[in-house]
Amino acid sequence: MIFAKPIIHNFWVNFIKDNFYKEKLFKSKLNSFHILNLNIANENIEKIKNFFLKNNLSYQIYYSFKTNKSEEIVRYLSKKEIGIETSSEEELKKSLKYTQKIICQGPKNDVYLKLIRKNNQIINVVNDNEELVKSIKMKIKNIMIRIGNLKDSSFFENYTHFGFNEDEIENTLKNIKNNEKQINFLGFSFHLDTTSDDLKILYLSKAIYFLTKARIMGLKPQFLNIGGGWRVNYMKKEEWEKIINFIYEKINQNDKSYFWNNHNFGILKIKNRLFGEGSFYPFYSEVAEEKQLEKIINSENIFLNENNLKLLKDLSIKIIIESGRFLLDQVGISIFKIFNVLENKIFIDGKATDIAHNLDILYDPILIRNNKKNNEKFNHQNNDGYFIFGKSCLEDDIFFKRKIFFEKIPQKDDFLVFINTASYKQDIFANEFITHSQLRKYFINS
Repeated sequence: MIFAKPIIHNFWVNFIKDNFYKEKLFKSKLNSFHILNLNIANENIEKIKNFFLKNNLSYQIYYSFKTNKSEEIVRYLSKKEIGIETSSEEELKKSLKYTQKIICQGPKNDVYLKLIRKNNQIINVVNDNEELVKSIKMKIKNIMIRIGNLKDSSFFENYTHFGFNEDEIENTLKNIKNNEKQINFLGFSFHLDTTSDDLKILYLSKAIYFLTKARIMGLKPQFLNIGGGWRVNYMKKEEWEKIINFIYEKINQNDKSYFWNNHNFGILKIKNRLFGEGSFYPFYSEVAEEKQLEKIINSENIFLNENNLKLLKDLSIKIIIESGRFLLDQVGISIFKIFNVLENKIFIDGKATDIAHNLDILYDPILIRNNKKNNEKFNHQNNDGYFIFGKSCLEDDIFFKRKIFFEKIPQKDDFLVFINTASYKQDIFANEFITHSQLRKYFINS
């Protein structure tokens, strides 16, 4: 039996314990829903601000709309003077209700481009020279250039299909110089779908190199957009190591009873040896959040042999950070009612797509007992564990590929609380399959 406890913000610890909220929960007709407290985002904003202030570095914070599609989050953060990063015309339309401080990302069709031009927004050119030429012809003024594949990253060759490859950058700068009167070239950006610090340092180094080159050509870039993808810790170190070691141990023992449908997390046992690092998202890292920002920005430039932080200050560059996961860390939880318990299976009133389909979440949900209905004589430990299933007709409607253990026996009408779901988990796969509505979001101001 293994428990993998998540980090829980004190607000949610007290919320789960609070009998007032429990009474509301048990009396409500809602079986599954999300709850968010946006005041927690203030703590995350302060962490980012304090990092930049400590390092005497100019900055702007943007929120990545795709992290959670709720407009209420955009409204709230806009009042905090946080900008919004959009990736579609619909996100842009919604953001414009609350702010003009917007950066437009993503591949852009003509509808998106026309909306950007109409509202004089910043465009991050993410595709190729054709998108840049079209933007100039459409008289879109404020332009940034996204950096694509680098020659120096042979290990990551063809890493991304977004941005201008290094071989294209020099001609792109010449094109910008030739159209300098029509456009306002703001600078460069990079956005990496990775948790690799080495790759982030490589791209930061190359971006500063390009900024220096642009200045030599007589251009006046003022910004560097370093995107998002900043790690947060969902678990403490000891909890993370405990669950990882447990998974390796059971696979090594060929004990398949703990894993659904022979799932192996990308780990193979061949001739009594284990191979593979495991396909785990790093729910704990020694360097996360503002510490990761510190490591990346205060690194040595690979190409200019100077400290990147010093170079940014010397160039008077303002850093733009587009955060989603970091800003919404601990902001939301998701609650599901148990409608059946059958041997080692728990069925909850929702679908796995309601919080993250086929994502191996390595921290446990929290059980809230409905004591009025469930007799306390069941308060003993179950050593067999449970697989947790959704309510659809699909075999893969399963919330974890491993067994979950509880200190008390879960029963019908109890609730399971999934911690820290506001960023990505609540929306990225959400759908209305079997005409089961997407979960409602409720906001608490406390």
